[in-house]
Amino acid sequence: MRNDQDSRELTTIFNTVDQFNFNLKNQLPSKLDKGSASRTLNSWAKGFLVDGTGAVWIMESMLPEIWRTDAVTASYFADGIEPQYKRSFNGEACIKFSAVMFRLDEIISTPITNKRRSYLRVSRQIGDAVYDSDSVEVIRLHHTEYVQEIKTKLKGQRIKEYFLTCDELTGEPLLVNAEFHHILRQSTYPNLIGYIWNGIVINKSTHMLITNSKIKDEYDLEDICLRNTWNTNWIDSFTQSRKMINNPPIF
Repeated sequence: MRNDQDSRELTTIFNTVDQFNFNLKNQLPSKLDKGSASRTLNSWAKGFLVDGTGAVWIMESMLPEIWRTDAVTASYFADGIEPQYKRSFNGEACIKFSAVMFRLDEIISTPITNKRRSYLRVSRQIGDAVYDSDSVEVIRLHHTEYVQEIKTKLKGQRIKEYFLTCDELTGEPLLVNAEFHHILRQSTYPNLIGYIWNGIVINKSTHMLITNSKIKDEYDLEDICLRNTWNTNWIDSFTQSRKMINNPPIF
């Protein structure tokens, strides 16, 4: 069993552009300079990091080439990104992939030259290619399998420890297909997925309703409980247990 701390650590995936499948020659419009586009390609490769959940992060120092701008402007854009989308890797500031791509799309939509927009679109294609690379998908798959293993184990432990016979929210008899639901979202708090207090055992139908409602934390869960007149007995125990652990979210 791995340590949940592993999910927080960042590791490099690509050292050279040859390690992921992107054919710049075929993707590059004829009017663009291959040498200039190659610098963008190399920046994606060198600045690409991934954590134990398969979430992707980009070194801030690589953003000027990725965003096709100067270092001062890139730093200004990066400063405007919210703290939860930032991490540090060996002293290097990193930005979450989704925030990098969001800013990239914003730049593409601004009044810029057609040539720069074309380079930026190539940069976006490269970003999508590295994000969907086999190496990263393997990490995501391993994390999914790990989470499922943890949830199965926690379901049994919680049923045994609390002598559960009913769905912890609806109060209906607990069925064979009952599942362990993490109160704090797994993708946001991967370091808390192994705690029995960070979840409840509910029937699959209840779990599907919660999932479809996009419940992400204890506040959302409490709201849906109040709307459906479900049990809220889990709140006090969860709140007390969480106060004992100082773990910030990971976005």
